[in-house]
Amino acid sequence: MALPAGGRRGERFAGHLPQCAGPWWPAVRRTPGLFKNARRPRSYGSEHVQHDAPALGAATSARRAADLRPRRPIVPPRSGRSPGPALPEAPPDTRLTPSGDHARAQLRPGAAATDHSRPCPGRRVRDRRPRPAHGRRPMSAPIQGELWSSDPQAWAEVAEGRSRPLYERVLRSLHPRPGTRLLDAGCGSGLFAELAAQAGADVTGLDAAPGLIEYARRVRPAAHYIVGDLGQMPFEDGAFDIVTAFNSALYAADPRHALAEIARVTAPSGRAVVTVGAGPDQAESAALINPLAPRGDVPDLGTLDLADPDATRGALLEAGYASVATADISFDVVFEDEDDAVAAQLPAGPVTAAVRHSGRATVESALRSFFAPRTRTDGTVRMGLLFRCYLAERAP
Repeated sequence: MALPAGGRRGERFAGHLPQCAGPWWPAVRRTPGLFKNARRPRSYGSEHVQHDAPALGAATSARRAADLRPRRPIVPPRSGRSPGPALPEAPPDTRLTPSGDHARAQLRPGAAATDHSRPCPGRRVRDRRPRPAHGRRPMSAPIQGELWSSDPQAWAEVAEGRSRPLYERVLRSLHPRPGTRLLDAGCGSGLFAELAAQAGADVTGLDAAPGLIEYARRVRPAAHYIVGDLGQMPFEDGAFDIVTAFNSALYAADPRHALAEIARVTAPSGRAVVTVGAGPDQAESAALINPLAPRGDVPDLGTLDLADPDATRGALLEAGYASVATADISFDVVFEDEDDAVAAQLPAGPVTAAVRHSGRATVESALRSFFAPRTRTDGTVRMGLLFRCYLAERAP
C-alpha cells in the first residue's frame, strides 16, 4: 500500500488499519503512539531502517536488568517530506506482530478476554464472504461459457433432450398465458425456451456459452437469445413475469448472488423455478468426474448446495421472494448402449473440463465404470434422474 503524503517509512503498519475501520477509527487516528512498541521484521534491513545501535555497555546492561524495552529504531523521513503525524497507541491487551505485509493482533498471555463482536483497534476484520478453497480458482462466466461451447450440436442433439420430461412438467405447472414475459436463465441450446414460446410466452433465453446461443438462434428461433452472465444479467428490475433456471445457478461464480439476480428481474407477483440435479446417480457420477477436472471448473458445493432444501429456501427468501415451495421430479433415462451413455455426457461442461485436464481415456474409463452396473441384459443402460425444483413467488 502506498504511503500517505508526508508519511514515513515507520508508518508502514498504518496501511493495514483501514481493514478494521469502524466507529473507533477516527478516535484511534487521534491517539498518539500506536505501534510504538511493535516489533519490526529483521528483513527490513538497513535500506528501510537506520538503527541506533551503540555498543553494549553499562547503560545497556542496566536497561535490560530493569526489564525496560530497548529504544525504538530511528526512522529517517523520506527526502523532502515532513515526518508526518504521530501514530496512535495500541490497546494494552494487544501486540501487533508483523508477518510479511500484514499484522495480526494477538492476545497476550494472561490478558482478559475481549469482546470480539465489534472490531478492536489493530485487529483485522474477517471477511465472511465465501472464498475459493486453497488452490482453487473461482468459477466465472467466461470459463463456463467456453467449456459448454465445446460441442453445442452434440449437447443439443444427444444430451439436452434427455431433460425434456423435466421441462414439460415444469411448463405444465407454470402454465404461462400468451404474452407472459419469460426468461430462461441458463437456456443452453434453447429447448425449454422453444417449448415455452410454443405455449404462447414471450421468451428470452440467456446463457454464458456463445456456442449454445448461436445454435439456439439458428435452430430454435422462436425465442430471443443473448449471451450473458447469470450473476449480472442485463435486464431491468422486474422485467419478467416468470424466470426459470434449469440446473444453471450452481455454475455461477456465486450461486447466492445468482439467486438474488433472478429475484431482482422477477416482477411483483412473478414466479421463478430453480432446479438442480439431486439424485443418487447424479451425485455418484459427479463424484467420479469432478476430481478429474480443475477445481475451479466444476461447481463448489461449499458456497451453496442447491440440493439442500433448507439452505436454498433460505437463500431464495433472503433474495426477496415471499414464498418458496419445493418438489422433486424424477424419471429414468435409457441409453441404447454404453457407448451412447458415454457420448451423452461428453458435451457437458464438467466432463469437457475433465477431458482437457486428465485426458479422454481417463474420463471415458471413469464413465464406463459408472454405467457398467447400470447396463441391463439387453445392452441398454438405465440411469435414474432426480431434480429438486424450487418454485418461488414474489409479493404483489
